[in-house]
Amino acid sequence: MAQDITITVQITKDFDGLEVSVPNLKKLVKAVISWCVTQYAIRDTQYEISIAIVDDAEILRVNKQFLNRNCSTDCLSFDLSDDEPIANRKSKIENRKLFELVVNAEKA
Repeated sequence: MAQDITITVQITKDFDGLEVSVPNLKKLVKAVISWCVTQYAIRDTQYEISIAIVDDAEILRVNKQFLNRNCSTDCLSFDLSDDEPIANRKSKIENRKLFELVVNAEKA
């Protein structure tokens, strides 16, 4: 039986002012996918990765809200996966891994 791994990456930019380097963004996506497959190489798994490019103020707010830290940082990551298998008979995907990556464009 062939291993079926699906990776979906969604990228959002949530600020004005700074330009985002497309080559650097491509490197980031490749690194995230590589890490994901290396760490979580699970047969019949669907990976959904959301990358939010934010400014310093937004990452400070997220850091306070979710990690109770009153400081800015370059990057935050969250594993939002539910450990229960999903029944998706149409695509025969049994597992789903959800990740949120918040990148501070002013520091990263």
